[in-house]
Amino acid sequence: MALGFEFEQGGIIAHFSEKRIAGYKQVLKNALQLTEQELLVGKVWTLVQLELQVPPEQVAALAPVDLLDMMHTTADDLRQELAQVERGLAGLRDPRELKAWLRTGDMHGAP
Repeated sequence: MALGFEFEQGGIIAHFSEKRIAGYKQVLKNALQLTEQELLVGKVWTLVQLELQVPPEQVAALAPVDLLDMMHTTADDLRQELAQVERGLAGLRDPRELKAWLRTGDMHGAP
């Protein structure tokens, strides 16, 4: 932040020594490394929380849009599974289907 302020002051940095600039460069490099590590941790945390499977070597390359796409795919899969369960439950409301399911474990009475 302070470095940004000094840049905005117009030309002040032109008078800095190479040693001072090297110090700023090291601070910025360290900040970038820390930010990249935090971003990677955030990606891994998101993958774990959402139970998304990604090979470890691909995690660093994931962009937020990739995570969103994976979440949409997972949500679509869950919607399909839920619809299938709801259809199954609706079928069990029919006493004949319920009896067949109790006998065979098959919703349509096949032995």
